[in-house]
Amino acid sequence: MITEKKPFERYEFHMSNKNMKGYWIGKFNKIGDGTEIEFTEEVSLNNPIMNLFAGIYLKKQQELYIKDLKKALGE
Repeated sequence: MITEKKPFERYEFHMSNKNMKGYWIGKFNKIGDGTEIEFTEEVSLNNPIMNLFAGIYLKKQQELYIKDLKKALGE
């Protein structure tokens, strides 16, 4: 569920499924001709074993998001 959306500035949403729940915040700041991004994620997993892999998975998702964003921007 999207909780806040300010184009080119901030994007927030809550997430929940059978395996986890939490929220994600993305901040986008114009720096010269570029953009600085800051992501904050807070995730609670229902299965303790999943905690072993959560950090790796979330990092991979962030990298994929940045790659897709750069592609969409023609970079």
